[in-house]
Amino acid sequence: MKATKHRTAGDFAAAFIDWTGANPLRVLRKEKGLSQAVLGAMLGLGHHRVSDFESGLAFPSKPQITAIGKALGAKDFAVRWAAWLNDKPDFAGGIHGKSKSGKRAAAGN
Repeated sequence: MKATKHRTAGDFAAAFIDWTGANPLRVLRKEKGLSQAVLGAMLGLGHHRVSDFESGLAFPSKPQITAIGKALGAKDFAVRWAAWLNDKPDFAGGIHGKSKSGKRAAAGN
């Protein structure tokens, strides 16, 4: 039987921080020297929405992805965005894995 590594909340947090730090929206925005507020204004969005996109709490629509690419001068932004999404850390079984039945154990059990 193959031993599985016990994953901790710290493992997930570190992987998630690395993933959000590599967000192409954040990387390109910073390279251009733009604040979230300025980029948001360019896109007709509030800075909170840009922050949500950068942190992975929300995801732009296809038209917004196109607009972001134009605003940041990145013709390949949609490709970069898709690659970033595909690289999201996978903790599908939670940090403690799955029970023998394949279902997550109920809270408190």
